[in-house]
Amino acid sequence: MDLHLVKAIASFILPPTGLIILGMVGMGISLIWKKLGMWVASLSLSGLLLCSLPAVSAILVESLQTDPPIPENELKKTLAQADAVVVLTGGRRAAAEEFGDDTISGYSLERVRYAAWIVKRTGLPLIISGGRVHNNETVSEAQLMRRILQKEFIVIVDHTEEQSRTTFENANYTAQFLKENALRKIALVTHAWHMPRAKASFNYFDIQVIPAPTAFYGRNKSARFDDYLPSAEALKFSGIAFHEIFGQWWYGLRYYK
Repeated sequence: MDLHLVKAIASFILPPTGLIILGMVGMGISLIWKKLGMWVASLSLSGLLLCSLPAVSAILVESLQTDPPIPENELKKTLAQADAVVVLTGGRRAAAEEFGDDTISGYSLERVRYAAWIVKRTGLPLIISGGRVHNNETVSEAQLMRRILQKEFIVIVDHTEEQSRTTFENANYTAQFLKENALRKIALVTHAWHMPRAKASFNYFDIQVIPAPTAFYGRNKSARFDDYLPSAEALKFSGIAFHEIFGQWWYGLRYYK
C-alpha cells in the first residue's frame, strides 16, 4: 500500500482527527436517532478531553518508553560492544527562511544532539538514516542532519543512508550497509517513544541493537495541578502515542510475518 495512503488513513482514524470525525458522525446520527447520536458525540468529546490531559498523555507515552536512558557515567561501558551509532532522522522544517533553506525539525534536532553527545564520548562511527519523504524535496533528511552535525556540533558523519521514507526502510537500507561492512551491533538513537518500533525493525534484519533513547516525555513523577488541565502539547503527545501503537500493529501485519 502506498505510503501516503497509509498516512492519510492513519490521520483520519487516530486522535485527534479520528475523535473529531466520530463527533461529527454522532451529530449526523442524532438527526435520526437522537439518543444514539448524542451518545456517540459525547463519547468522542470525552475522548478528546482525556487525550488533552497531560496526566493521560504521559501514561500513553510512558507505555512506549520501555528502554531506559543510559546514565552518562555508564555510556562508554554500555556501548563498548557497539560497532557504530545509527541515528534516525525525525522530519524537516521546509523553507526555513531564517536559515535560507530547509532545515531539520525539532525532533531531528533532539536526536542530533544526543547522537553528537554519544560520538564525542565514545569515538564510535556515526551513521545517519533518512531520505526524502516527498518527491519535491531536493535534499534528503540525512543530508540536512549531516550539515548540522558537522557544521554546528563539529562531529564527523561516516555514512548517510538516503533512500528510506519509513522506520522499516531505515532499518532495511541501513542494515544492508552495516552487513556489507561487517557491522552487526549498533547504538540506535531515536526518541524514547519511537524506540520499540525502530528496534523491532532493525532486529528483523538481524542487526543487534543497544537502545540509546532520548527526549523522554512525561517522566516528572511529582503530581501537579497542571497535569489535569487540558493542553495542546498533551493532545499532540497522545496523538504520537496512538500513532506509534498503530505503527507497531501495521508493521506486524505487513512486515513481520
